[in-house]
Order: sequence, then C-alpha cells, then structure tokens
Amino acid sequence: MHVHGRYGECESKIEILVKNGVVSGIKLQNVAGKKPLPAAQAREFKKLATVLGDEIVQSWVNYFVYHKKIVTKKIAGKL
Repeated sequence: MHVHGRYGECESKIEILVKNGVVSGIKLQNVAGKKPLPAAQAREFKKLATVLGDEIVQSWVNYFVYHKKIVTKKIAGKL
C-alpha cells in the first residue's frame, strides 16, 4: 500500500511495508511524471509516514478491503 505526499508541483509516494499485520518499513518512491519532493520535504514525509503508519494502514484496509468511506487528512504543518 502507499500514500502520496505533495509540496507545490512536487509529488512523491511512500510504500508502506506490512508483515504479520505490523508496519515493517517504508520506502520513498518517485511518482511517474512528477518532480520528486525536495530533500527537506521528503524527510518530513518519511517522518509523517513513520508516525502515522498504523493509521494509514487502517484507513487503507477500511477503504480498499471493507469499502468504507474514509475521511482524508490534509496535513500542512510539521510534526
């Protein structure tokens, strides 16, 4: 599963790796056709995904597996 992060015209995504129901890692990846996030924003994005990983996974499961509506979050500040 993955989550996208945007900053201005730049966009990257983080793949969240799950093993036995637990977040086991994250990988920052480029998005085809988009400039990747600048280094400072990429670090903040990775930090965000690390802190909120379990919540992101639960939202993903609720949406894609259980077909529940979810409320998206726009996070505009630093953690």
